[in-house]
Amino acid sequence: MPWSRSPIEPAGRSFGDTATPGQCKRREIDRPLRKPTGPRTPSSFGSYRGSVLSEESEEREVRGRRDWPRLWIVDSLDGMKEFLKGTGEFTVNEDGLRPIRSRTFPGDSPVLVASRDHSGPGVGALAEALGPAGRFTGMGSSLKFCFVAEGHADLYLRDLPMMEWDTAAAQSVLEHAGGAVYGLSRDGAGALAGRFDGTRLRYNKDSLENPPFLAVGDPTGAWRERIAEDPKA
Repeated sequence: MPWSRSPIEPAGRSFGDTATPGQCKRREIDRPLRKPTGPRTPSSFGSYRGSVLSEESEEREVRGRRDWPRLWIVDSLDGMKEFLKGTGEFTVNEDGLRPIRSRTFPGDSPVLVASRDHSGPGVGALAEALGPAGRFTGMGSSLKFCFVAEGHADLYLRDLPMMEWDTAAAQSVLEHAGGAVYGLSRDGAGALAGRFDGTRLRYNKDSLENPPFLAVGDPTGAWRERIAEDPKA
């Protein structure tokens, strides 16, 4: 992919002030998919019926989205900051390229992944609860979901805000690989055990901001016991 390995200077004075070249390209990709309301059939989705919600959606385009019978949540390029920095830690999540499978939770040396730049106190506490044999890796974008889906990691905890379009496609990839993504309560003062209720992360909520969540490669694994032992996450 062009630009993927070399840094790009944002077009604005600081990140987010104005559109960057990458953001312009992403809006160009998303534009044919978006429609104010109702069904649409873009050729790229084949027999698609539904409406599209993305980071680039304008308010008028998604007005009444809670009444849509079906929708696609699209993030054509996840990890824009990493893309611009040229780190290679961005994703374009597609289905059907090759079969992948998450792994059974290893009791002796579990691997935890989390955001390199946006991790709260729960991440460190969970890493501690996994014990001295556990390993931690920080990285950007939804690549963390992919690491769990491919069996390179076992857990991914996000305990700071993130939007629905940041997780929807990657959650689908992980679930098809055998994993799961669970929402957590927002009681940051409580232990992870108290915040985990086994509810699958849901979409098209009143608020498009996700709650904290835990992505796992092995939904029935012994990581649940580790969380129960965690005294201060």
